[in-house]
Amino acid sequence: MKTQSRQLSVLGLTFLLFASACAAPSAPTPTPTPSPLDLAKAFGDADHQRDIEGVMALFTDDIQWNFAFNVQGRKLVRNVLEYSYGLNDQRTYSDCALAVGVVTCQVVQHGDCQPAGVDGEIRFEFTGEKISKINGSYFDDITVIGAKAFPWARENLPQDFAKNRDEEWAQFGGNGEPAGKLTPRELGQLIGMFCTKYVEATK
Repeated sequence: MKTQSRQLSVLGLTFLLFASACAAPSAPTPTPTPSPLDLAKAFGDADHQRDIEGVMALFTDDIQWNFAFNVQGRKLVRNVLEYSYGLNDQRTYSDCALAVGVVTCQVVQHGDCQPAGVDGEIRFEFTGEKISKINGSYFDDITVIGAKAFPWARENLPQDFAKNRDEEWAQFGGNGEPAGKLTPRELGQLIGMFCTKYVEATK
């Protein structure tokens, strides 16, 4: 009798193990859909850290950027950001609010050409789970120091200034595509150096 009971127990255990092995796998946990505020926050965090890949991953292919520069498409928007990061621009975002599908945030930018900081506002529009349009403006002129540093560099840093042709700067400012040999980030670093040295020289 004990042998029969032991055999039944073994058969029962075998059945349970077989049933467990054949059970349908559990459904994967669905990934939450990011809200517009989530996307704006992700952009703000990545941009603040100058994480170019993190920022670009949030954009549609036809992203429109109207914030200091007016360009469209991933390549030109990336150029603008590379240039900005070359200038050591660092933006901090706050007070984001959603209204009628548009997220509006306040922004403060510091950089080589805005050492004291400048305030502004930025607005995000979305297509699906991506940012498709950015509109923004600064409340003060962000070019004040740069406009003074450029002629100062021409006179005081002629060798460095020669690395950047006037037409290169003009064309980059016009369409986000540098015309010379410098990359957008290198161009930003050069202009940033002009601003930094100008500020130091005129203290």
